[in-house]
Amino acid sequence: MAEETNITANATQFDYFVREAAWAMAIKQKRDWDFLGACAFTFAALLTVGYGDIIPETPIGRGLTIIYCLVGLPLSVMALKTGGEAVVHLISSTEAFFYSRTCGTPPSPHSLRRCLATSVILVTVYLCLMAGLGMYLEEWSFLDSFYAWFITFSTIGFGDLVPLESFRQRATSDADILFAGIAITLPYLIGFCLVSCVINLLVEVSERGLCGAIFSKRTCHNIDGVDEEAGRSDGDSIEMQVHMSYSRRCSI
Repeated sequence: MAEETNITANATQFDYFVREAAWAMAIKQKRDWDFLGACAFTFAALLTVGYGDIIPETPIGRGLTIIYCLVGLPLSVMALKTGGEAVVHLISSTEAFFYSRTCGTPPSPHSLRRCLATSVILVTVYLCLMAGLGMYLEEWSFLDSFYAWFITFSTIGFGDLVPLESFRQRATSDADILFAGIAITLPYLIGFCLVSCVINLLVEVSERGLCGAIFSKRTCHNIDGVDEEAGRSDGDSIEMQVHMSYSRRCSI
């Protein structure tokens, strides 16, 4: 009986130790609320990534986060839309320049689809470059790094793999923290602008395709109506000519 009680007590203590160790590991994995961590939190909130590695834990912090996001999210959407439009303009201008230099003529009306294909290629190349950077800095595999950046730029943000996390943790001095903040922010901004460019082009291509289909349908309907009216007018004129000829014969 004493041995069974001792085993039960040891098992209970072991379970308690496991829970405490798991809680300590979870606390250790959370980011501290320093300046760089606060900037990362606001950045992730405005871009709707939300890794979950740093969160507000007080009622005041959560309330301020709601207010901050209600004000900041429309501004960030407008900023990303403007950045995407700037990338679209840059791609179309570059394409028109090289097309006119090589062919001597302006690009065809289907250049919008070429811009879309170019932007998709740019996003893919950029994801591959960021995956290579993750392999070097985080010591991940190419697939894990590509997955982490894809989840980031698609604003899913599972939080299982956070890009450039070890690079941030190595920053100790104020200068290193400032450099790390800038170095981490730039890849995110470039990637989100490229994704916004693809979204803008997809919307424009779909709108033009829909408008073109509606316009062609209306044009065909109008042409059929004109042909029908022309046929009716021709029939009326022939009937009038026959009636006039018959009247002349009767008068003779």
